[in-house]
Amino acid sequence: MAELVIEVERRSSTGKGANRKLRQQGLIPAIVYGGGKDKESVPVVIGRHAVTELLKQEKGRNTVFLLKMKGTKQERHAMVRDAQIDPITRQYVHLDFIRVMKGQRLKVEVPIVLEG
Repeated sequence: MAELVIEVERRSSTGKGANRKLRQQGLIPAIVYGGGKDKESVPVVIGRHAVTELLKQEKGRNTVFLLKMKGTKQERHAMVRDAQIDPITRQYVHLDFIRVMKGQRLKVEVPIVLEG
């Protein structure tokens, strides 16, 4: 099975105004957190088109992604913890990723679809 890779870039500016400008450029502000007590959260930005296509797949949101930091060799396994979607345009407004460490337990919600 091929690993799903998302290329992210660290963002230096945070806040409402900066995030609005990123969204106008076709980017999605996101945050990566978790993975232990001493791990700090990292604000990142992701290309809207790439993420939308990955999350629309059947594998969907409960998949472990490989996040690669653009311009560096840093990479980390993570999964989508929360996604904020604009109710009118149905586009992603903000994503929360949680780091996945080997041997660490996570609670996830899995939707069940009954047919027939």
